[in-house]
Amino acid sequence: MGLLLVRDLAGNWTIVGSLAVAAAGCVVTLLLVFSARTAAAASFLIGRLPGALQHAGHRVLESIRRYAPFHRQLANVLVCSIAVQALRIVQAYYLGRGLGLNVALGMYFAFIPLILLVMLLPITFNGIGTSQAAFVWFFARVGVEAPSAFALSVIFVALGVVGNLPGGVLYVVGRKAVARTARRAPDLSA
Repeated sequence: MGLLLVRDLAGNWTIVGSLAVAAAGCVVTLLLVFSARTAAAASFLIGRLPGALQHAGHRVLESIRRYAPFHRQLANVLVCSIAVQALRIVQAYYLGRGLGLNVALGMYFAFIPLILLVMLLPITFNGIGTSQAAFVWFFARVGVEAPSAFALSVIFVALGVVGNLPGGVLYVVGRKAVARTARRAPDLSA
């Protein structure tokens, strides 16, 4: 969708190639989840791999197939994920406005999803470094100076970390509550 808003990015083979690989991965995963025939073919192909790769391949396939019966829940997750990504884009737009950047909202809808893909690359921890480079590179295309784009990237990543802190707290508190409940439960094995 972002390429439709900024057509000159469609001429960059690095971006187009990366998006093609990501799209192919998504299509394969969807087929593995929703098509038993595709999963059977994948299992056959995995069976031809050497020992350790075969074992790992079957475990990955099994993990993906566990989602097969949950169509409604997957659709719900998809809708919520799209909403969260739209919210992150609007968040970046207002952060940019707060920094005095005069960039149209459409450019954020074009750039931020691509930047988020760059942040997901397993190169650095939480996309630190890669996100800064991506912000500087993309926003330079619309006349934003490197220091401003860098500042936007740092604030964007920091706000993402702060936004995830409540989930971390709930995770820790939830684990402690489960442990307390397990200690108090009567032993029914006797």
